[in-house]
Amino acid sequence: MTDENVDLGFLAGRRDERSDRAQTEVLVAVDGLGAGVIALADAARETAAAAVAALREMGIQVVMLTGDNEATARRIADQLGIDTVIAEVR
Repeated sequence: MTDENVDLGFLAGRRDERSDRAQTEVLVAVDGLGAGVIALADAARETAAAAVAALREMGIQVVMLTGDNEATARRIADQLGIDTVIAEVR
């Protein structure tokens, strides 16, 4: 939004609130003004924890590499038993 010179106003604080809760935010603007924040929360697939456990039993180190923010990545990694997380990859 900064690159587009969008004034987020009070929404900037709301966006940061969502990031702290391990949610990914999507900002919405209309005519150059911040209009809303949509918060999304990722969920691991039902089979993911078992897959990670099976890999670990085989002696394979599992690493999560994601473009998600650190808090979101850590929340999912914790659910799956993944110790190494590399987040905010572009």
